[in-house]
Amino acid sequence: MKPLVPCLLALSFVSAAPPAAAQTTTLWQSGPLGRWSVTAARDQAGNNFCYMSNLSGGSGMGYAVYAGGSMRIVLTHPEWNITPGAQARITMRIDHYPSWTMNAKRAVDSASSIIVDARFDDPAVRFLNEIRLGNWLYIIFPNGQSYQVSLEGSNAAVHQLYYCNRSYVFGQSQNPLQN
Repeated sequence: MKPLVPCLLALSFVSAAPPAAAQTTTLWQSGPLGRWSVTAARDQAGNNFCYMSNLSGGSGMGYAVYAGGSMRIVLTHPEWNITPGAQARITMRIDHYPSWTMNAKRAVDSASSIIVDARFDDPAVRFLNEIRLGNWLYIIFPNGQSYQVSLEGSNAAVHQLYYCNRSYVFGQSQNPLQN
């Protein structure tokens, strides 16, 4: 299994945000949290969102939560050269937890990034909790190729993601991360 060197270039993450969010303004950013940082941002349409990203090198992971109950996972690796329009069911597993199978698609403007969009519902909260408690995320593609991402600092990052969403996106009473 190839290590997915923990990094998510901000450009890759921001460009993978919803179409109206091609240009964003940073509202707040945490300090380093292990391998992670957390950012509050505003897109061109004036919508706030928060994301945590695993930074360092040329590959890694980002996890965003948006108002309206959606989430996005972005995975990127400089060795990937994904065909435009490509989609696949990928498997992600965190340590000893059961595997998750998710629909992924190539980022519109990056051949080295894939995106998973989903509702931020109870299963998504469980997945985020596994990230918080985990040490390694394993990503397995349909062809059997696999990568891993260090989750060092993810516990602190998820707590800061909660703070970010409470402060910049949902407010005190609507934060889906409060459980």
